[in-house]
Amino acid sequence: MSTPLAFGPLQYDSPVADPPVLYACTVHWHVSRFAAPVPCRTFLVRHGSARWSLIDAGCPGCEAALVDAVQSAIGSDGELAYIFLTHGHLDHTAATNDLLARFPTAKVVAHAREVPYLTGELRYSRTRGSGLLYNITKYLMFESTVRVSRDRIVAVRGDGDEATESTAENVLPCDELQAETGICVLATPGHTPGHAAYLHVPSRAVFTGDAFMNLVPMFGRSPAITAPLALSTVSPSSARASIRSLLKRHDWTRAFPAHDAGAITTQGGDMGCGGVSKDALAVAFPG
Repeated sequence: MSTPLAFGPLQYDSPVADPPVLYACTVHWHVSRFAAPVPCRTFLVRHGSARWSLIDAGCPGCEAALVDAVQSAIGSDGELAYIFLTHGHLDHTAATNDLLARFPTAKVVAHAREVPYLTGELRYSRTRGSGLLYNITKYLMFESTVRVSRDRIVAVRGDGDEATESTAENVLPCDELQAETGICVLATPGHTPGHAAYLHVPSRAVFTGDAFMNLVPMFGRSPAITAPLALSTVSPSSARASIRSLLKRHDWTRAFPAHDAGAITTQGGDMGCGGVSKDALAVAFPG
């Protein structure tokens, strides 16, 4: 991808922090020349004076541009401490190893159940799903070629996970990471076995990856909030249960999915906002 990318302040609330704490960048993923490009958003979170975390690592084709955009946003004195991955699909992980090469002290954060898919120990194409469509299409798409070394990964359990998960070897309880970054890990399985959302506690913004989507339907004109695509979702029922779990929480006000057409201007640029209110999500998923 030759087009430069840039992170802009995520201006969804007032007053905006000065300097801003949250930033967003939208990459347009050209999945097929027969389909409209899919918006893929990544986010930067500043914690401390010069330490940063990235949430998701972009889609194929954006690797070099995204690395440069991160470097430009955090500055020469900034430190990228963590790369939080919501899950291991190729449109969320593409620039991971390029980022780890540029920022040699950075670590990848992922839910413990998702880590084997990042290291290559497990593959989505060999994971049996609960839906017929997924079990057919899993051999054709969404498998990432990115493989992350175990020594660059911080495996975490989510807030509300069974307590026994925190006792597993090399699995970090989410409160330890939250104390350092202000980010709370929320387990949202369904789209993938270890899918996670990340709640930035100070701003009450939650970054939800593919827990749900806000895209324009094939024959529609405006974005619609939907569950993740069945063809790439291991367990649609678990995905919907994760959305209901998010709605039961009282510590967030706005959710930012990775695929969010509501954040895109008519010219294809990023409006620096987007996201979905809790009320709008509740309307889309009643009960």
